Amino acid sequence: VPDGACHLPGIAASTELTSHSDGWGRDFGLLHYPDSDLYACVLMCNPSGFAGLDQDACNGQVAYWAAWLTSLSTVEEIVGMSAVVETVPDSGQRLERAMERGRVGDEGLTDFARDVEEQIHSSSRVASPTLTARLTITLDARVEEELEKGSRIWVRPLEDMASQFADLLPGWTTTLAPTGAGQSVRPATAQEITDATRVAFDPSVAVDV
Repeated sequence: VPDGACHLPGIAASTELTSHSDGWGRDFGLLHYPDSDLYACVLMCNPSGFAGLDQDACNGQVAYWAAWLTSLSTVEEIVGMSAVVETVPDSGQRLERAMERGRVGDEGLTDFARDVEEQIHSSSRVASPTLTARLTITLDARVEEELEKGSRIWVRPLEDMASQFADLLPGWTTTLAPTGAGQSVRPATAQEITDATRVAFDPSVAVDV
């Protein structure tokens, strides 16, 4: 089937995925759960871990994380946030691409340097861990409107929800940096959500993806 056109099995079958741009012009994928009128976006994080950090720095990151979670409560429509850290064996493609990007050319390259490069390439490319961290923030599209005689519930359309996410994403990604989530936190595109979901259902296709 065309990429991204296959429906998920089970309770996720009705999930819809659309693409939008946030206030900084970055593309992001927006997940819609029509059965419950929920919308969700995914943030891609690049945590550096605790290596080289003293206890005060670690405590500071924990405090910033607590403050970031508290700030979510200022958005009335938020109904949930999940943090998922995934560790899988790397296929070796990431190291190979990094080495190719860093190559300055073979001119003047000594035999020793060439041998070391080959040893790193052959010994470290397989089974090295790949760490992926994602935050998923979910908003409710249902709004309770007060009327003269009671109240009523109406559902905000996709355009309104996409616009709200577009306004919120720059602030969310900027304020995540001090928590240890990395300096390049960004929203996941629809393509990245599609790829991650495909690999989650069948890890054997990770290399192809």
